[in-house]
Amino acid sequence: MSFDPLESILIVFQNPAEGKQDMYDDWYTNVHIRDAMRLDGAIATQRFIRAPEQLVLNGKPVAPAHWAHTIYEWESAAKSVEGHTNRAGTPLMEITRDCEFKNLRDYFFRPVFLSHGWSRESGFRRGSNILTALIVPPKAGDAAFIDWFQNQHAPDTLALGGFGSIGLFSLHEEQSLPHPFHFPLVAIYALTDRAAALRNWAARHDAGSSHDLSAQANEVEIGCWQPRIARLLASDVLTPPPAALAEEIRARELYAGNYFTQAELGDLLFAG
Repeated sequence: MSFDPLESILIVFQNPAEGKQDMYDDWYTNVHIRDAMRLDGAIATQRFIRAPEQLVLNGKPVAPAHWAHTIYEWESAAKSVEGHTNRAGTPLMEITRDCEFKNLRDYFFRPVFLSHGWSRESGFRRGSNILTALIVPPKAGDAAFIDWFQNQHAPDTLALGGFGSIGLFSLHEEQSLPHPFHFPLVAIYALTDRAAALRNWAARHDAGSSHDLSAQANEVEIGCWQPRIARLLASDVLTPPPAALAEEIRARELYAGNYFTQAELGDLLFAG
């Protein structure tokens, strides 16, 4: 199934360095995502942070291990990889030392199923908060699981209340990091009512419903995220409004001299 020109998404999970959350957040919001949106093939991006409310399954809270989560939309994963490779650690894409690279997740996925389609203007999500679920299906490339997800799980979940849209994505063959990712699928659920969605998901899970994701997948890692910024189009970065440009200039000046070199980035990203 094609969602042209949305060829891929890049999902990123990352933590700030200890004690550097505000500086990391400022840099990522006002500098880094803007550098990324200037790469060839960039469409849009949105930043999220860990929501204060999380799922409680079988009486136990489920919380993501990362503080920040970003979703990028691309016309080409290959162009994104090339752009990041050439620019990261240079003045065209300076990477702050306020990042924590341990347990960084930065992986490309292809769209498989989008309940409400996709458009450049509105993207594929219909709801401000999201649940992001990393999935290991019963077996690699499991067509039966994808069919179940699209034709049973998705419509049942959308009927629960609190859910606005659902997307399923498969791991892309093009990647920036040299380390394989454990999860071949990712599902992104957009929430129109966070509290209701979490409550309804938990009730279905605890009841052992056959429509629950955990009932069909071998492994699921899930977290709830609230928006840090609105979805940002690449076109808005290429011709920014004065206020946004002023914030970018301010942040670049503030963090000048606090960036990794290309060699340091290579050691951080490719070692091990």
